Amino acid sequence: MICGEPGGARPWSSERLSLDIIVPATAMGEAGIASFDLDGPGVFEKLPRIFRRGLSSRRLDAPEGRAVSAGDAGMAIYGRIVSPEGETLDEAILAVHSAAGSPTRRPWATLSAHGGTGVRSAILEALRGTGFAEALPGEMAARAYLAGTVPLVEVERDLRIPLCRTRRQAAALFLSTAWLKERLGRVAMDGLLMLRSGEAAWRAAMAGETDAFLAGASRVRALLRRHDVAVIGPVNAGKSSLINALCGEDRVIVTDIPGTTRDVVRVEMSLNGLSVRVADTAGMRPWPEGIEREGQTLAARAAEEADLVIVLLEGCRPVSEWEKQTLSKAVWRRTLPVVSKADMPAASGEDSAASVASAIWGVPPVRVSAVTGAGLEELKH
Repeated sequence: MICGEPGGARPWSSERLSLDIIVPATAMGEAGIASFDLDGPGVFEKLPRIFRRGLSSRRLDAPEGRAVSAGDAGMAIYGRIVSPEGETLDEAILAVHSAAGSPTRRPWATLSAHGGTGVRSAILEALRGTGFAEALPGEMAARAYLAGTVPLVEVERDLRIPLCRTRRQAAALFLSTAWLKERLGRVAMDGLLMLRSGEAAWRAAMAGETDAFLAGASRVRALLRRHDVAVIGPVNAGKSSLINALCGEDRVIVTDIPGTTRDVVRVEMSLNGLSVRVADTAGMRPWPEGIEREGQTLAARAAEEADLVIVLLEGCRPVSEWEKQTLSKAVWRRTLPVVSKADMPAASGEDSAASVASAIWGVPPVRVSAVTGAGLEELKH
C-alpha cells in the first residue's frame, strides 16, 4: 500500500502533488555526506534563494555566478548553501536532473553537502524556510507511480525494502517482484485470449490462475513479515537459557532462582532468514502471588497473541499433575513442544516430559540443550 501519515494527508492528493518536497536520500545522524532529493513544479524557482553557484577557486566569498535553472540538466554544480538571511551554511554539490529522466516526470535536483548533524539540520531549516515541504513516507514512490514510470509492485518493493530485517527477506522481495510482474501479465493475457476465443470454461480457468497467484503472494507475505513466538513453561525449565542460545548471546537474565523472569521480555532475531521476535515469559507454577501472578497473566496474553507457542518442559524431572492439567487446557494458534536439558539424565515413565508432550499435542517433542547446543538446529527448522 502506498502510505502517508495515519489519519493525515495522502501523498497522491492534489494538494500534496502541487508541493515542492524534500526527500532525504541519506540516513539521519553523523556521516560524511548528507543528500536531499528535491521534487516539484517550483524546485528551480526556490533553489536560487538558498544555493549560490561557486567558482572553481572554491572561495566562498567569490562573486556569484548565474542562478541555477532546469537548463542545467545533466550538470553537477559546485556552490554554497545560504540561509534566508544570506549566511553561508555549507559547501554543496547540486546535481540537476531533467524532467524527461525523472521518475515523477517533473524537474528535480539532488543537493549534497557535508553530513554533520548540525549542518543537516540547518540545511533542512533553510529548505523549509524557502517553501519546500518534507515528504511523507512513500511520497516520491507515489508520485512516480502516478506518473506512470514505476509499476505498483515496484513501488511496494521500494517501500518494504527499508523494513527488511534479514538478508533472506531482502532477496525474496526482489525475486517476488519479478515473479509478481510476470504472473500478473500472464493472468491478464490468458484471460484476454480465453475471452476472445469464446472458451466456455474461461471463468473456471481464470479462477484457478488467480488462486495460484494469491497462494504465491501469501507465501511471500509470510516470509516478509515478522513472526511472534512465545516461550511458555514451568519455572526453571530453561526458557531464558534457550532464548540466549537461539540468538547466540546473553540477552535475558539467567539464574538458578525459580521465577527470575517476571515480565515479558521480547528478543528480535533472525532464524533461517526469517524475522522472529521471541518472548521470554514468567514461569508457570500454582498459587502465584503479587507480581508473580501479574507476570503469569502477561505470559498467558503473550501466548494468545503469538504465531507459535514453544512449550518448554524440563526433561530431567517428571511433569507435575498441575502442569499437565494446565497445559492440556490451553488453546493456542500453533504449539511446538520442546524438552530442555537434554545434556542431563532424562526422567522416564508416563510423567516424563516426552510422554506428556506426545500425549497432549500428539507429536514427539524436540529435545534441546542450551548448554551443549544439541537440538538447536532442529528447533530452528
